[in-house]
Amino acid sequence: MLLAEADSAGDEGRRRRLLGRASRRQRQFQSQAHALGRRVYAEKPKRFTSRLATYWDAWKADGA
Repeated sequence: MLLAEADSAGDEGRRRRLLGRASRRQRQFQSQAHALGRRVYAEKPKRFTSRLATYWDAWKADGA
């Protein structure tokens, strides 16, 4: 938006500072997302589905 609507975004220096901040924040979000992704996908798929099946079986055995 800052690039597309340059006239309403203030002077060039202000746009550059905002774009720099946005870029840094984007890199922070990406870094956090990658860290979370490594945790979510750390377990191998077969082990994950086996674990869920065990939970499901235990839940059913409890009469749920």
